[in-house]
Amino acid sequence: MTERIAEFLMSDAGGVTLSVRPPLPFLPDGVRISGTRVDVYGETKRLLLEADPELISAIGQAGGLLLLEHASDGTDPPRELELLLTD
Repeated sequence: MTERIAEFLMSDAGGVTLSVRPPLPFLPDGVRISGTRVDVYGETKRLLLEADPELISAIGQAGGLLLLEHASDGTDPPRELELLLTD
C-alpha cells in the first residue's frame, strides 16, 4: 500500500491549497472544519487532517480550499478541485 502524503499550502493572498499523493479513493464533495481537523468528504468516505489555528482561520476566510491530487507515478498532471466550506 502506498503511503498518502498530504500538505497544506497557504498563499500570501489568503488562499489555501491541499496537495495529496496518491489521489483520494473517492470524489470529494466539500470540506468541513471539525475542531482542529480539516475534513475532506465525499460519498461515504472522508480524509481527516490535523491543522493549526492559522490554517483553520485561512480556510474559513477563503470559504474553502483548492485540492490538488497527484498521481502516484507523477507522470499525469494533477487533478484540481475547488472544495467549498460547509457546516
